[in-house]
Amino acid sequence: MDVNPQNPNIIPAPVTGKIVDGNIVPLDYQPQASGKCNYMNIILWIIVGILGAVIVHKMFLKPKYSTILQLQQTAANEYTATDVEKMFAAGAGKICLFVYADWCGHCKSCKADYNELATTTDVTIAKFNGGGESSQATIQFLAEKGFNIQGFPFFLCLENGVEKAQQTGAFQRNEDGSMLSNMQTFANGAFQ
Repeated sequence: MDVNPQNPNIIPAPVTGKIVDGNIVPLDYQPQASGKCNYMNIILWIIVGILGAVIVHKMFLKPKYSTILQLQQTAANEYTATDVEKMFAAGAGKICLFVYADWCGHCKSCKADYNELATTTDVTIAKFNGGGESSQATIQFLAEKGFNIQGFPFFLCLENGVEKAQQTGAFQRNEDGSMLSNMQTFANGAFQ
């Protein structure tokens, strides 16, 4: 082993690589050709960019989304009896519920406009077939909750389980035969 003549206490380490341009590099070192890029870095930066955009969208942009499904509504959500029970819990958000019966003619005339209402508001719009199993059971259930339901259709707006507005019977039609604007007035007025 060679000894450094200027300082005999320094013992050189054994070379474990090869010398390239005066520097020691590992034996498995392969220089990257100029002009070529590392595709893994590009893919990583694309993923980071997409994640950043998703985070910014979720945190700072507020689209009209349903509070239950977290999707933009294209029609009123069909609720089950269990879902209706959950509406009365604290933290349930703003919900407008249309209680209908399949056999009810007035209910059938309201459905199309009510489904369209879901696309025009940021309130959760839901419907429940109260005439399915037992109409009387549904009426009794809502009456026990303190609602003055006389029959179908029945419209109810709640915010975190607290009643904001209710109506029994179909909405009045406009000149064009639509009930939508009256439904919008009802839903928007309930949460002012």
